[in-house]
Amino acid sequence: MHHGCRVFVKQHEGVVGCDPAPRDQHHEQLTLRVTGLRDAIVTFLPPAGASVTMASGGQTWRHPEGGDRITQEKVGGELLIRW
Repeated sequence: MHHGCRVFVKQHEGVVGCDPAPRDQHHEQLTLRVTGLRDAIVTFLPPAGASVTMASGGQTWRHPEGGDRITQEKVGGELLIRW
């Protein structure tokens, strides 16, 4: 069995979850929902050529395609990652 890992979380304490979330009309591939974040540093490894949108706590960050690693700091609660 082979599984890919695209999300890495660094935080001092707590239980983190990661599961697929519903897609929307602007993001054809996949949406991941990461929960249990507490002042976390989240690193995401997008597939080649994907532009990425991250949303948490009313803030949205857009990352153009071409990056091989995206890091977002001081994330709390739930984070949606769409590409």
